[in-house]
Amino acid sequence: MNSAISVILRRGNSAITDGICFSNSDALESVRITAEQSGARFFPVYCSCPVDVAVRRVEEDIRQQRHVAMDRDAGLVRQVYENFCAISDDVPVIDTTKPPEIAGAQLITALNSYNLILN
Repeated sequence: MNSAISVILRRGNSAITDGICFSNSDALESVRITAEQSGARFFPVYCSCPVDVAVRRVEEDIRQQRHVAMDRDAGLVRQVYENFCAISDDVPVIDTTKPPEIAGAQLITALNSYNLILN
């Protein structure tokens, strides 16, 4: 994954990755280093969601055929949840159980905490 992120960043584009890939701090640190080596700024944001809500969402996605990852199911959600490492206290948290306009406002606040000017 880091190779793809590096290529995207070196082309001058932004890269956003899904947190499920960062169930341990080493993986997150590896992406941070990739971003910095590519001359990009790194903005981690933690999207918080209780495991039961995440399971319901994944099951609904499966029913509605809304996700392309064929291995994404309730078992994977529970496995990632059980193995997820604590997020650093300096990483902003977005409550994804809130309505989109509230979660969106939290995201904007989080990005602005990194002194990112949003237009």
